[in-house]
Amino acid sequence: MPGRGWSLRKYMSLFMVVLLAVAAVAAFSVRYLSEQDARQAALADANFAAARAAAQLKSGFDQVSELLIPLNTSPSIGQLFADPTKCSLGFAPVGAFKTGRIDVVRLDGSVVCCSSKAAAAGCASPYNKQGWLGATSPLFVAQLSQLVAGGTAVVISSPAQGERHPLRCFHLAPR
Repeated sequence: MPGRGWSLRKYMSLFMVVLLAVAAVAAFSVRYLSEQDARQAALADANFAAARAAAQLKSGFDQVSELLIPLNTSPSIGQLFADPTKCSLGFAPVGAFKTGRIDVVRLDGSVVCCSSKAAAAGCASPYNKQGWLGATSPLFVAQLSQLVAGGTAVVISSPAQGERHPLRCFHLAPR
């Protein structure tokens, strides 16, 4: 017999090798596509959460800015520097900032008035030598180490008009 073809065993072996190769490629393809899908879903979730957090922070900053304008132009701010015993500031949660306080601070870093009586009692000049004390226009400082209450704070500094004494608004980071 001049050239007998492959035996059935060889055909079956070749078929099994090809079948296993196709199965392996399919398994790796499914895994790769699943990882890509999970990556895209995680990225979409992260982008959504970041956009929502940014919107909440912006809302809080906008609300604080709206509150600071009348506070800065109020004649009672000048009276506070003259007589700190008339301090009657209060703080309510604003946007993403669930805790915080408002401090009226002299240029030397001493607190004239604070919406948190416990925080004000801590130290005569807790903000001494802070770079933001000399700001002449509204300023936002994020992730500042909070010197009075510990932890981290966002500082929103806005100078009171007609005064050389800045008004400082502190908001502790949201929890």
